[in-house]
Amino acid sequence: MSAIEARLSEVGLVGTYLHGSLASGAYFPPKSDVDLLFVVERPLDPALRERLSLTCVDAAAARPTLGTLELSVLLRDATRAGVFPMGCELHFGENMVGPVLSGTADYGPGARDDDLPTHIRCLQETGVVIAGAPIDQVFAPVPSPVFRTSVEADQEWILEGDHILESPVYGVLNLCRGLWLDRRPAHTSTPSKVEAGLWAATQLPPDLRRVVQAALDAHRDPGWIAPDHRRTGGRVWDVGALERFRDAFRTLLGAPDDGHPERVSE
Repeated sequence: MSAIEARLSEVGLVGTYLHGSLASGAYFPPKSDVDLLFVVERPLDPALRERLSLTCVDAAAARPTLGTLELSVLLRDATRAGVFPMGCELHFGENMVGPVLSGTADYGPGARDDDLPTHIRCLQETGVVIAGAPIDQVFAPVPSPVFRTSVEADQEWILEGDHILESPVYGVLNLCRGLWLDRRPAHTSTPSKVEAGLWAATQLPPDLRRVVQAALDAHRDPGWIAPDHRRTGGRVWDVGALERFRDAFRTLLGAPDDGHPERVSE
């Protein structure tokens, strides 16, 4: 953390902010990521983006947990304006490690994190200031339509093709979170994956509940797993059950399928 902050001090570090499961109390070391937002006063040039990316790779490699490091660097003018889509000065996650180490990463402007509205909303609800200015002095409120569009874009990815088979724990629990937001509009806070899964397990038919319970068990399992098994939680999944779960949620969430299925009633 200190090494990243030292790099960003070159462009006026405004603050370091923790969001996601570690901030909300739903962190499980073998599975969960560490999610951070950094806000700076001035843009990064390509040379600084490269140096910072290498520093992030080192920080991710030194982490004591299986979950990776996920972060975005944002300009203060952008966070205070609260206009979306909002560009990043740099975005780093697990998918960036290979390009950074191979020298093929693009350090030009225009980095994107399409989940930013969700990240910022969660930061405003349960985030922690690691260093710098208070959250409400740096981040403008995220408009509800923008937040919902971000959530729905993630749902669309999960429901597309066989993505839920590739990342069943993430996919199942995030669909449960989408259903929570869809069915409980009076609850303005964003639930954690576990909170949403526990709620969905009381609402769904038995065959779908079993899939949710399997995802909850895998996500909360304290046992350590190999990094390349992280997406599956180290478990063998019933492919047919996952496909039926996906297809049911296409209807529950009103996602397009082989036609235009109507949203089911409460």
